[in-house]
Amino acid sequence: MIDKSIFRLYKNNFEKAKINKSPLVTELWYSSFIQISPTETILVTTNQSENISFVGSIKVELVDSCNLLVQDITDYFAYLGFEDSNGIKQITFEFGKIGIDYYSKPLYLKITDLLNGNIWYSCSFNISSQRIEKTTRFDYTSNFDVEGFEYTLSPYIQSIRLSSTFFKDVEDEIKRSEYISSSGEVVNYKPISTLLNKYVCEQIDINTFRGLNAIFSHPIVYIDTELSTIKDDLKKEGILGTTNFFKANFTANPQNKFYFTDNQILPKLVVTNRYIEHLRRITATNINLNRNFVLTFNKLITFVDVKNIKLYKDGLLVYQIVPIINNYDLLINLNLYTFTNGEYSLVIEPNFIKSGVYLFEGYDLTEWSFTVANGDFSVSDFSTNDFFTT
Repeated sequence: MIDKSIFRLYKNNFEKAKINKSPLVTELWYSSFIQISPTETILVTTNQSENISFVGSIKVELVDSCNLLVQDITDYFAYLGFEDSNGIKQITFEFGKIGIDYYSKPLYLKITDLLNGNIWYSCSFNISSQRIEKTTRFDYTSNFDVEGFEYTLSPYIQSIRLSSTFFKDVEDEIKRSEYISSSGEVVNYKPISTLLNKYVCEQIDINTFRGLNAIFSHPIVYIDTELSTIKDDLKKEGILGTTNFFKANFTANPQNKFYFTDNQILPKLVVTNRYIEHLRRITATNINLNRNFVLTFNKLITFVDVKNIKLYKDGLLVYQIVPIINNYDLLINLNLYTFTNGEYSLVIEPNFIKSGVYLFEGYDLTEWSFTVANGDFSVSDFSTNDFFTT
């Protein structure tokens, strides 16, 4: 099976990932024909000829052209595995929204299976909003299998953004028909206008060219969010000098139907655990033994801005504290406050805690509440924990 993915993975071979199907006679190399905005994700389904699967947990990193670590993005990567109709294990993966602009720095995914040590490297790409107006995003899918991509087994919308590829001109077509009346006059029917947008690829390499042709074989293609029908095949010029790239162009008919992307398999920023638990009932004695409250998130978090966490008792503000971040945890130290019986709420303002481009929506008065009250029984009366005791 020929892998026609525009975003290809290579097993245990970083040098092959860097060449990525370019001619070996190339003297002037260019590598980043794919560009990803720091605020978006892309989704890819593999159609490789060898198994791609992970025995253990994985670590996902961005590395540079020297295979040096740029950023650990394990929290910004998710995948689902499946076995294709040929019995080969494939994956659908999604990553992005890291919120950092690396400008023109060539980057590679490095996916390490932490159990057996196998490493999968991607082709090169940029993560940047620089010259984003000279890029084009493609979202594409099908209700049936296309070019080796088995949508019947992995029914997701794939996506990619290409650098130096953009809408530049129009080549609208107007078709007219006419007839001759009995008096000899020429009569025109209503003309039919077909809108055609012309796109140019100022720099494109062989792998990207073939991958784009595979995209255009899909029945559903959105170009910069608008459903489009490819009118003319992708036309290329010759490779420029001793480089590995060339120019190309295509035309597309916009359909005035739109698709706005969102995460498909990559989790957003969510709280996975909190102490004290929401709606818990507890005695003053027990809660005063541990007044270090914690919110645990599914991704590494940082502050957008440092703001107070507010503690309310019976609807009145009674205490404020600046929280601390420790990797995945938001730590709220209430050791200086003594709890007495009452209805409590912790209020966290929205959008001052983030992970990449994800912002935490916070909690209002009703979303993190608990009750401090007397126990129903004395703990000395029972030998089990089946009752709420003092």
